Amino acid sequence: MSRRDASRLVWTLGLLALALLPRPARAVTFVRMPDSALADAARLIVVGRIEGVDPGAGARRPGRGATAATESTLAVERVLKGAVPARRLRVTVPGGRGPDGSSLRLYGAPAFVPGERVLLFLNPRPDGTFRIAHFLLGAFHQVAIEGRSLAFRPLRGAAEVVPSAGGTAFAEGGEGEPARDFDAFATWIGRRSRGEAAPVGYLRPPLGRAQRLQLEETLAKYLVLSGDDGVPVRWFDFDGGGTVAWRSHQTGQPGLADGGVADALTAIACWTSDPDTPVRYEITGTTTAANGFVGGDDGINTLLWNDPNGEIEPFECGSGGILAIAGPWFGDGVETFNGLPYHRITGADLVLNDGIGCYFAGHDRPGGGNTAAEAILGHEIGHTLGLDHSVAPDSLMRAAISLARQESGCALAPDDAAAIRRLYDPASAPVATAAPSGLTAQAISPYAVELRWSDNADNEDGCRVEAKAAGEPFHEVASLPPNASAHVASDLASATDYLFRVRASGRGAFSVYSNEAAARTAEDGGGGGFPPCVPSSTRLCLDGNRFAVSVAWRRPDGVAGVGSVVPVGTPDSGIFWFFGPTNWELMVKVLDGCGVNRRHWVFFGALSNVEYTLTVLDTRSGEVKSWHNPQGTVSPVVTDTSAFGGCPP
Repeated sequence: MSRRDASRLVWTLGLLALALLPRPARAVTFVRMPDSALADAARLIVVGRIEGVDPGAGARRPGRGATAATESTLAVERVLKGAVPARRLRVTVPGGRGPDGSSLRLYGAPAFVPGERVLLFLNPRPDGTFRIAHFLLGAFHQVAIEGRSLAFRPLRGAAEVVPSAGGTAFAEGGEGEPARDFDAFATWIGRRSRGEAAPVGYLRPPLGRAQRLQLEETLAKYLVLSGDDGVPVRWFDFDGGGTVAWRSHQTGQPGLADGGVADALTAIACWTSDPDTPVRYEITGTTTAANGFVGGDDGINTLLWNDPNGEIEPFECGSGGILAIAGPWFGDGVETFNGLPYHRITGADLVLNDGIGCYFAGHDRPGGGNTAAEAILGHEIGHTLGLDHSVAPDSLMRAAISLARQESGCALAPDDAAAIRRLYDPASAPVATAAPSGLTAQAISPYAVELRWSDNADNEDGCRVEAKAAGEPFHEVASLPPNASAHVASDLASATDYLFRVRASGRGAFSVYSNEAAARTAEDGGGGGFPPCVPSSTRLCLDGNRFAVSVAWRRPDGVAGVGSVVPVGTPDSGIFWFFGPTNWELMVKVLDGCGVNRRHWVFFGALSNVEYTLTVLDTRSGEVKSWHNPQGTVSPVVTDTSAFGGCPP
């Protein structure tokens, strides 16, 4: 069998603009569980640090145990529940290099980065490794937001099913995620596991919009599971009039009439009934094939009911869990359609979880069929075609879609139809986007690298930054707004060689990548200490050289650059010029407010209406904050009195 990749492809669909961006698909649907139920479902709960990630470990297992799975080595720091067999555990997650050289990348599967600290809910596997309880629901990453250490799950790549006024609805997974204090959450788990009184004291005030945007950027690397080249996927079989055959596993789905086949046919009809596209799926019978995402692509596109392989924890009717996962397999080769490169989809699978029959109860349609099943299946089948969530309110692929609106037969909304036409209609060729150039990278702390580049596109709707350490694949570390020309990549490992690259996105396609830029982060000096900021012609060092300040600007005509430091100022304040040394633009100061509110303050203002992004790095903690002034907007005076923490006890 040729090398194949199984992955989720995210197509970010604009409202009516319908700009398609190839990213990994959000192909996991779940019902949120209470923390107490999650704790009860795990036999082992630990806090630890990821020491290594091996995407080929599953392929090296002997005999029939070989499969596409990634193993992460976890150094246990604290046991909250259960007993550990060793201080280092191997945690297995579906997806990785398969025994035949193929790769399986399941979007929504937890992904880890060496060096990060995590809190994991685990259950033992027969092979001596551990799996994460309830798939992505049992993996929490430690992140720092404005001095707050939070335990956070990157659920924004999944669709949550929640009650709504219109019946049941999908909701973007990350939207309802509460803020949990990392240490307090761990303490609560430990006390509860020991049978002690454990009031829920770990929840913190909800994150504001700016904080959530910062958190999403911090967590971007955990969500990127596409191939290194970022090339999107599509079926080429339809172009020549071909049909893709699906088979329903013979067991059927408990809780659905005729095992769910009729509901699957209705869901497939949502996508095949559009006369302007050649999409043709059909169910041609039943099968005993039950590989799903275990092993490699078996050549059969299977509707696999009731998760017979136990790939995910069973759904709990009283508390929730994962409902379904789905996505396409594709090969390494690249072909073109409408002048753009794609990997050819060679197969697909859709797995519904064990125990979800209770979820379908109460959703039977009087004339036959089940609206809950049709909506979930239609949504997941869209992922197998290469689509992700839409932001259009009535879209089938929106992560907030009322099941009541699907009673008309699960017909596509205009946004869904436009998306599938963009991917499969020969008349819908996207417009090319110019690539960034001149990328440079400079390490500014043991955990951060400053990137700058020239933005050459005038039609982009965003910019993506990717990074890789030596011996690892590229992964996305930031998704930036249009016209971005600078970024500080933070949360990196110390004393590590990195490569970076950037590309623009817009009008249905990514640009080619920029040049690659290299940087090596410094040693952390031991004991967690960081070297202070080093001043330069484009960098201010304030508050005892603790905070590094830089600014990138862009004129309306597209000319862009970085701010230059005016050789005047004080230990706490400084000035930048943009266009000439006698034309001062922006003043900034960083103040020690620890004696007032235990925060470090950032104040700044500019005599300008050009676009600029001010970035401040705390070299002691590695935390980064940025402020953006849009083009044509008179710059306001900003007085952020809660910008950074890190005050002495």
